[in-house]
Amino acid sequence: MSEAINHLNDPEGLRIEAERINWTKNEFLSRVGYEIRTTMNAILGTSELQMQKDDNPTDVVEALSTIFDLGNLLLNNINDLLDISKIEDGELVLSPGKYDIPSLVNDTMQLSMLRFDSKPIEFLLNIHEDTPYEVYGDDHRVKQILRNLLFNAYQNTNRGRVELFIGAETHPDTQTPSHGSRTEFTLILRVSDTGYGLTEEDVKNLFVEFPHNKMDVDNISYDRGLGMSITKRLVDAMN
Repeated sequence: MSEAINHLNDPEGLRIEAERINWTKNEFLSRVGYEIRTTMNAILGTSELQMQKDDNPTDVVEALSTIFDLGNLLLNNINDLLDISKIEDGELVLSPGKYDIPSLVNDTMQLSMLRFDSKPIEFLLNIHEDTPYEVYGDDHRVKQILRNLLFNAYQNTNRGRVELFIGAETHPDTQTPSHGSRTEFTLILRVSDTGYGLTEEDVKNLFVEFPHNKMDVDNISYDRGLGMSITKRLVDAMN
């Protein structure tokens, strides 16, 4: 016992122990994440096939739709957890490529609106005229960010509207011959809603994965936590 204590009092021993714990955590997340995702994909596939039947009673359709929506939510949460682990270990790999803003918005917006189509919420889209049509970056991660922002807006709004503004802030120093035709800019995604907003404490914990006083699953602030945390981490990873 004393040898173990002495080992942990040594800086090198502490580093080795921290690496061991980190490896164990990542191995656990990877294995559990794989098992849950495999099972959840089967559940989603089965429920989707059943929903396509024409002779389903209304209550069965509603139940299957709930299973599908909650399954998707759980799958997204699992993916977010794995992404957080990758970012912490410096292993998150970005896959940049060309994509266009209209497709990005359409794909993400449709998902959010379908999930919350039962709420009396109007969706407003405002794209600034100077926003580039085609851009270069990791569209999967940008969609992930936008999906989290829209999800929170719809989740925490019962009626009224959700508005998405998209713009771009050009970096003048990148408009030089040495960069060819490339122009670097900051993509601006701003979501506003008519929901009940945030308390001061909510704002303090906005980017915390698991605030100690927010572990009640019925608490709206807790619902925000994981999605907003991964959103900030992804934004930081893409500068």
